[in-house]
Amino acid sequence: MNLSPTTICGVYLENKEQGSEILVQQVSQVMHAEELVSQVLRRRNISLRHGDYWSCYLANDNQEIERPLHYQERALAIYISLSKDDYLVVKRNHYMEAMLTYIAGRLEVSRNGLINFSEKKGQRGKKTFSRRLCVLSGSSLSLYKDVKNTQPERMCPVHALHVYYGIKKKIQPPSCWGMTVVCEQAGRDKQLWYLCCESKDELIEWMATFMCLQHKGDLWPAVSRPDS
Repeated sequence: MNLSPTTICGVYLENKEQGSEILVQQVSQVMHAEELVSQVLRRRNISLRHGDYWSCYLANDNQEIERPLHYQERALAIYISLSKDDYLVVKRNHYMEAMLTYIAGRLEVSRNGLINFSEKKGQRGKKTFSRRLCVLSGSSLSLYKDVKNTQPERMCPVHALHVYYGIKKKIQPPSCWGMTVVCEQAGRDKQLWYLCCESKDELIEWMATFMCLQHKGDLWPAVSRPDS
């Protein structure tokens, strides 16, 4: 696709409702999500208050999932790759403060534990969730069928993961604290996994670990943090 130096992007504020879409002009190929958020808030005369965390989310209501963009992700690249059901929405990130607290001061970030797991294999009907040992550390996410197993049943490099909040209700996850995990490796079929936590705190810890490993601990711009 040939892109002009700048493009107009349609971004929603808070939720996808009539009248909430904002057309952001002059979005360049190098604009980061952080700058896109700032432009949207300025257009609506919203001032940042102490303790506020606003993010741009890639959302899909049909799949009932959303992913907060990292503040340094290129906004235009995401926008031009949206599918017909995808959209961008700027809203408060209610988990970021807890995520920053969780990783603060940790010399080595990793996470492991039993988690409810299911996957999309193309078959229709109800998905069955079963317990798996999930190990997220270093450069990969590994799933083991049993704690005694030494070889992972599933594995994906951290850099190939896209992790979304939410699991489609039709899949009947055992709790509301779920993640839809997409593994996209070059030369391989895309894999779609569903990981379901048992609590909000557990979900926050897994998401914080995912983001910390993918972005080398840089979850949020230091100058924008309330404690800066």
